[in-house]
Order: sequence, then C-alpha cells, then structure tokens
Amino acid sequence: MPITRPLALASLLTLVLALTGCGIAPQSTASAAGAALQGRVQGGQQPVIGAQVYLFAANTTGYGAPSVSLLAPTGLNTHLDTAGNYYVLTDTTGSFSITGDYTCSPGAQVYLYALGGNPGSGTNTAASLMAVLGQCPTTGTFLATTPYIWINEVSTVAAAYSFAGFATDSTHVSSSGTAAAKIGVANAFANAANLVSLSTGVALALTPAGNGTVQQLNINALANVLVSCVNSTGPTSTTCSTLFTNTLSGGLTGTRPTETATAAINIAHNPGVNVSQIYTLASPKVAFAPTLTAAPQDWHLSINYFTAGAIGFEDIAIDSYGNVWIPAYAGNSLVEFSPQGVLLSASASGIGYVGGGLSQPHHIAIDTSNNVWVSNDGKNTVGYYALSEFNNAGAVLSNSGYVCGSSSCSNLTIDPSGDIWAPSSNSSGYTLFEVLPSGATRTYGGVGSTLAIAADAQNHIWVPYDYNTNALAEFTTAGVVVPGSPFSGGGINIPRNTVFDANGTSWHANASSGNLSAFSSTGVPLSGSPFTISYSGSSLPLQLAVDGANSIWISNGGTYAVSRIDANGNLYPGMPFNNGVPVYTEGVAVDPSGNLWVSASGNTSSGQHDTISQFIGAAAPTITPVSLAVKNNTIGTRP
Repeated sequence: MPITRPLALASLLTLVLALTGCGIAPQSTASAAGAALQGRVQGGQQPVIGAQVYLFAANTTGYGAPSVSLLAPTGLNTHLDTAGNYYVLTDTTGSFSITGDYTCSPGAQVYLYALGGNPGSGTNTAASLMAVLGQCPTTGTFLATTPYIWINEVSTVAAAYSFAGFATDSTHVSSSGTAAAKIGVANAFANAANLVSLSTGVALALTPAGNGTVQQLNINALANVLVSCVNSTGPTSTTCSTLFTNTLSGGLTGTRPTETATAAINIAHNPGVNVSQIYTLASPKVAFAPTLTAAPQDWHLSINYFTAGAIGFEDIAIDSYGNVWIPAYAGNSLVEFSPQGVLLSASASGIGYVGGGLSQPHHIAIDTSNNVWVSNDGKNTVGYYALSEFNNAGAVLSNSGYVCGSSSCSNLTIDPSGDIWAPSSNSSGYTLFEVLPSGATRTYGGVGSTLAIAADAQNHIWVPYDYNTNALAEFTTAGVVVPGSPFSGGGINIPRNTVFDANGTSWHANASSGNLSAFSSTGVPLSGSPFTISYSGSSLPLQLAVDGANSIWISNGGTYAVSRIDANGNLYPGMPFNNGVPVYTEGVAVDPSGNLWVSASGNTSSGQHDTISQFIGAAAPTITPVSLAVKNNTIGTRP
C-alpha cells in the first residue's frame, strides 16, 4: 500500500510521497534510557552525508507488524519524520551519534536503519542500510559491546539474512509474542555476529568463536550489488532499476522494493531467483573484497561447522531453544550444537554424549520436554537393539535404552500423547515398538518391513511398507490398522523418511526412485505424485523437514545438496542447492529462527570431514521440537 518514507531534508518530502511500500509506525516501549551509540554510515567506501539513522526493535505483536521505533525527542541531533518516528542525521564524514536519547527494553532485539543521504552523487532516496545490534542488555549498555558501529552494505546483508524469517521489509521486522517466537528472533539476531564484524563493517571468513567457515565471498558479492544502487544517482538510475526489478517480494512476482535494504531481504527470501541478473550489478567497481568472480548457483548464505575426521553425522533434530542435535553413527555418540554452531557436547572422551545404549545411532526425535530419543542400528552393551534417551543437558535417562526387538529400530516418531514409536522386528516378524511416557513398552505385530514412520496430529501412526508391497499403512495408537489401509499408488517406493505438513499431507522420501510421494490425510495420492526434487542431476532423497511456511525440505544425497518444494509439490527456483562442500548429505531440519541445518558425512580417505551447515534465513521460522507441533497441530506454521 502507498506510504510516506522518512527522509532527511524537508525539501525532499515531495519525493517521499512518491515512494511505495509499508510505513513505519511509532510504538512505545518501557525501559531505562540507553547510553550513547556512535558509528558511521558508508556506501561502499564513501561516507553517506545526511542519512537518517533510526534505532528499531523487532516487534512482538504479530508477523508483518512495523518495527518499534526506540529513539526519543530528547537528543541534540534528533529529528521527527512525517510518520512520527525520530532519527539522527549523519554529518559530512557519514558519522552519527545517538547520545542516550533512546529507550530499550531488556531482551528486545535491536537494529539500526539508515535511509537516504548523499553518498557522493547527490541525495539518494533509494539508499538504505542496516546493522544488527542484537539483544538490548539486561544490565549495561550497547556501548560496552559495540563502541563503534559501521553501517554499510556488508552489515546490511548480514542483517537481511539473519532476520529474514521475521522481515517483511526493512522496517517491518516482527514476530508473534510467544516464548518460542522470542527465542527464534533472539537467535536470529545473534547470527549476524557470525557474518560481519560490526566494529569494522567487514565480512567474516571465520565465525568469532573460530568454529565455522563463513561464505565471505558471497557476502561481499551481495554487498557490492547493493553498492551499485547506493552509490548511484537514485531510484531511477539503471543500477537501482535493475536491482529492484529483479528483487520482487515474491521472487518472480510481488512488490517491487524502493530501497536497497528491502531488496537485500527479498534476495534472502528468494535466493534462487534472477541470480545472474543480480550478480551483474556487483561489477565493474568492487568495494568489498575478496569477492566472487562469477555468478553463484544461488544466493543462499551458509556457515559450515566442521569436525575432525568422520564420525558419521546422521539425522538432525532441533529442541525448543534452537539447539541442534545429531547422532554420530561411527562415533557412537550424540552431538549437540548451539544455535550459533558452538559445540556444546564436547568432553574428554570426544565431541558427543555417550552411553545410554548408543550404538551406531541413526535417527533422532525430541519430545515436548526436550528429552532426546535416538534409534540405534547396533546392539547396546548388553547385546540388544534399543532406543536411547537423554535429557536436554545430555545426561543418560535410560542406562541401556529401551529394547525394541531382535533387530534395530530403524526410525522413530513421537505421537501427540508423547508416546515413542519405532518400527522394528523380532522372531514373529516386523513390529511396531512403543514406549509410553511411564517408561512401559508395548509391541504390535502385523507391520511390513519399513524404514520410515511418522505420527499425525490425529494420533495415528503412518508406516510406509517397503520391499514387498510399497504401500502406506495407517495405525491407531492401539496398534489397529485403520479401515482402508494400507494405501497404494502415488509412486511410493521404499521411502527412507516420512513427514506431515499443515494440510495433513504425508510426504515420503523415495530413495530408490529418487522422488517424493505424497498422500492426503485419507490415504489418497496427491495429483502429480511422485514429485521431482531436482531440476538437474541425480536424486537420492534421504531426510525431510517442514518449515513454518509449509514448505518441504529434502536432503539430496545424490547431488550432495538440498531441495525445497511447496505443499503442492512444486520446486522452488534454483533447486537443488548446496554450500560447495562435496560430502554426502544426510539430515535436514529447520530451527525457530528460520535457519536450515544440514548434516553431511565425509569421506576421510578423500580428506573430507563431517560437516554441519547452517543456511542463514533460508526457511521460515518453525515450531520446535517437531513433537510439540504434532501435539498442538501446528505443523507447518510459525512460532
């Protein structure tokens, strides 16, 4: 809808009225006044004179709401725009100072937004830049952690990707007010510090903790793209026009941005769209180096967290705090990372938690109490195949695990009642194994050999048969086959993994045929099933995850990559994609911040290492753990 964008000079108000987008609404926040913030706004390597610098916090009253303006009218250099928000102006060196004239609620997630100003070719109303400050301190001030702030195109890219899951545009960064959403937003803002040094405005090659490698060249290339518009004559320049035409809000459709920060957010939302057209803007002048020398496959940004050697990373699960849990098949352990990729499970014995019957652990699920359950392909210390259970601190909750049969429990799921289910086998044939919240166990017969299992929100268990019948069976929690089941068709073929989406559709990763099958909640194959997961190259779908936009993410072992489809089975542009690490893609999961996590097993004989990749802002924020979404019937929705 039409809006009025704030500008620095009254003489430019007529231009403001011509801009379109969504306005910034002033909102109040209660807290103590902040201390001085100082920094500089630069377009490439040039100062931006007369830019309006705003201090915003992420809104918590609902997705799509305007960012909260924090500045008050008490500063010496504070001005009021036509939308009712206060800002400070940059001087002739591009410098600004916010001298304590703001309020900041502890826990609020804060960023700076600079609009307009003169980067050297006259006032440019299309120039907008951002920088993430992060969480408002409970004690102390921002000054203690960020004594000087560079706002430039690199910091803008870092901000755009970090909070992409919560941003409609540069001035509408928001979420619901749930505890889960606040955790997601906090983790998202914290991710920016893994991409850029705020005190220098330089893209990082390594995370500050030294635990991950950052795609520095990609960040700089995107920053150079933004420079082409920021340092132009304005929105009607060829570079700005090209940028905005190729960065619509919906990718190939939607609203055309009017300023560079929103264009960056749109690229983060649609990283596979118009890649080469956007890349052409990054040259011939290069403000930030090192940078890409050719257009990338896509504009995803990832951080790769490596481990020494190969310990066999497998499936992935995310807990309610955004921590990442991965079974290590060869290491006989359970590995945990923080939302910023810091290893949390390191000990004198290795990088993962051990015990609890862990033996060639493969699949993983986390219950609504954040306890972690793992299925094992190998026998425990007393010679049985079992499910292992750990609490959220990595402590063993069952010494030898829960014995599930005479062969391994190949997978597991958690139903809305909190029961754990796993397909297994014993002397009488293939079975369903159940662990009740009390710790009691039950076994049901009549199940065909299977590698996949999933529970729906109606408390039914779905098990795709394989090897013999290639059908889909539905069971009640009493182990009774639902009338009409098993269901056939849809190209279902030895699926490795099964998930449900917001529509009650079950999706099945057919590793043998390299595609996905989908069935309605009544067992009818979706029109078009099976669905292709790759525009090119071989496909080997292994694991699936559903994000908060009801998209389905697929780890593709055949292309060492990841694919994304919508709930109708349509591939998103640019699929599949990877992070340039040629290792076997295994697990895939989405966290509450909208980051996509992918595990990959390396080949030590080829000098490869197991890798955990975090694709920043690639997905929609998701309710975690998955068992909580199943229990509350909120699969495929945002926190």
